[in-house]
Amino acid sequence: LILVRVSSKSQSDNSSKSTQLEALKKVVEKIDGTVIEILEAEESAAEIERSQLNTALEMARNDEYDILAVYEVDRLSRADPWDTLRYLHDLQQSGITLYCDSYGFIDWDEHYDFEILAREAVFANRWLNRLKKGRVDGVRRALENGEWPFGGEPPVGYYTDTENKLKLDEEYAGFIQDIFH
Repeated sequence: LILVRVSSKSQSDNSSKSTQLEALKKVVEKIDGTVIEILEAEESAAEIERSQLNTALEMARNDEYDILAVYEVDRLSRADPWDTLRYLHDLQQSGITLYCDSYGFIDWDEHYDFEILAREAVFANRWLNRLKKGRVDGVRRALENGEWPFGGEPPVGYYTDTENKLKLDEEYAGFIQDIFH
């Protein structure tokens, strides 16, 4: 079973998914394996409760495959590390071998491999938190500079000029001032 993931639908057309899939298919071919299904996700890995992961676990419990191949641990999950480790434990209890392209096949009984998984789960979550903080900081900076950081149209009573600066629409100025004063 192969699982590939990008963080959003807007990334679905970039080369990331095809790069992941190509690398994982080469491994399957090298071990003379068979791909029974490819699960593709275009969603954040911030939560462990996701349809592709649930499908993979259900299939594992039904003994439908032996190996779950992912490009990196963060393609599997960036959720709370404890949730990720519980999910990995459920895979292990179902007799699934995990393959990560950068580490190879994970030996559940090897302490070093468990250390790698635990460390990667922590790093993946830490990276997600950095991304969130960077986004919040970027939005704050833009707003402090008078810019509209969210894309699309600003709320009623405002507009953006050619430099994306947020401006008060004179037609609504009286209402806006009444609301916020």
